[in-house]
Amino acid sequence: MTIKKVLLNITLLAALSLAVNVSHAHAGSLYLSPAKQTIGQGSTFNVNVRMSSGGDAINAVQANLNYPADKLDFVRINSGGSSFGIDAPSSGGGGGVSISRGNVAGVSGDKFVASVTFKAKINTGTATIGFSGGSALVRSSDQANVYGGGAGSTITFAAVTPRSTATSTATNSADKTAPVISSINVEKPDYNIVKITWKTDEKSTSEVHYGLTEKYGVVATTDGSTLDHSVTIDSKLLVPGLHYHYKVVSKDSAGNESSSSDKTFIAKGYIVKLILKNKNGQPLINTPVVLNSEPVTGRTNDKGEAIFIDVESGKHLVQVEDKDSKKAISSTTIEVKEMPNQVQDFSVPVDRQFTFSDVFPKIDWFMIFAGISGVILIIIGVVGFRLFKKRDV
Repeated sequence: MTIKKVLLNITLLAALSLAVNVSHAHAGSLYLSPAKQTIGQGSTFNVNVRMSSGGDAINAVQANLNYPADKLDFVRINSGGSSFGIDAPSSGGGGGVSISRGNVAGVSGDKFVASVTFKAKINTGTATIGFSGGSALVRSSDQANVYGGGAGSTITFAAVTPRSTATSTATNSADKTAPVISSINVEKPDYNIVKITWKTDEKSTSEVHYGLTEKYGVVATTDGSTLDHSVTIDSKLLVPGLHYHYKVVSKDSAGNESSSSDKTFIAKGYIVKLILKNKNGQPLINTPVVLNSEPVTGRTNDKGEAIFIDVESGKHLVQVEDKDSKKAISSTTIEVKEMPNQVQDFSVPVDRQFTFSDVFPKIDWFMIFAGISGVILIIIGVVGFRLFKKRDV
């Protein structure tokens, strides 16, 4: 199930590696937004990494940042809403941040790449976050590195006033309760889009951490504090039919944070109809059928059809099971195409003779036996009663 993601990462990394050896045609640039901020000690803040392509279509970005580790702490990388939906390994800490992202089709213009969250460690002076060596913009037409430089961001540290400190201390000491998360719901309005909603009992922030494993790796957010939370993931990372892990995270104004347990969703995928018939051509009714790669079991209806939704494209093994023993009696391979909003039909022949249970699969033979026995007893009773009356006459 992770092969597609691995291939996307390999493609991106190969493009970035190749770009290092291609002569530069300096047309594009990277920059941080905002260019200046004033931050209080202990506060967290974001800087947005943006790209200006200079008219070229770019399909891979390598943004390497440096920052003074004695003044700033790295917190996380957030790629929610990025124009570059493919996420290669990214990391931060110790004075450096590495962000690798891609887009197979290529994008041009002024685009958002990712945001980086830092935390201020001091209350006076300034710090500069800038771009370091190895940064690249890979042109999609010829894999040339067209990165011509980057503009950083200057952070000014401000001392917190005594009044603000007292207020903050009072607030934090008064509120030690984290938000209570409830009513988590997942909607899949379209391919590559998932909307996750939830509620909290107090106003708090909205974050969704998601990925192919419980380690997640990608964060999507919505600005502001609210009781009714909604985060939309609109990313090429959402491969149709693929299973994802996620959790929702909310933090109140006092810094108390809650997160849900690990949950999963399947990105909207394709629709598959399996049609089961025996060797005589009759449909197999109420028959278990398993669709792999992620094993999903369905049962055929009275037409011998089993429908599966949110299926990933590619080849899948289909196994038909015996209704009684549950053993596989037939297997075949189907190939699901990328055909949005269409039902893809597959006939699955089963090397099995037509049986009476194929037509009447739900008959309760004990009840039939009991019914027949009851009729026989009634007949015996009627006959016996008539014989008894004749004898009396």
